[in-house]
Amino acid sequence: MPHRHLMKSCLAAMLLTLALAGCGQTGPLYLPEKPAPEQPDPAQAH
Repeated sequence: MPHRHLMKSCLAAMLLTLALAGCGQTGPLYLPEKPAPEQPDPAQAH
């Protein structure tokens, strides 16, 4: 039946689309803040 082949093709295309859409989605969802520059402690300076 041609309908069965069409359904398999559509299912394969949807699975491929979902798989490709999921790629790269594991990173952080925000921009991390830059760490504050370290300032030397004047009490420990010799």
